[in-house]
Amino acid sequence: HRELLQKLKRGDRVLTAGGIIGQVTRVKDGVDEIEVEIAPNVRVNVLRQTISDTFKPAGAADAKAEAAKG
Repeated sequence: HRELLQKLKRGDRVLTAGGIIGQVTRVKDGVDEIEVEIAPNVRVNVLRQTISDTFKPAGAADAKAEAAKG
C-alpha cells in the first residue's frame, strides 16, 4: 500500500477510504496531500493516506484493445 501511495501521479483514478472516486489532478511535493477532481471542475485536497486503491484511467483498456486490433 505504501508503494501505491508513493507512485500516485496526475491522471490516476483513485478510491478514497470514504468511498469517493476521483482523478488525481495534482500531487503536491513535500506535502501529504493530493488534489483530486471528484466531479467536473470540483477539486478537493485529500490526505495521501486516505487513498485505498487506484484504477486504470477510463477508456485505457478500450484504447489498448483498439490498438492491438489495428
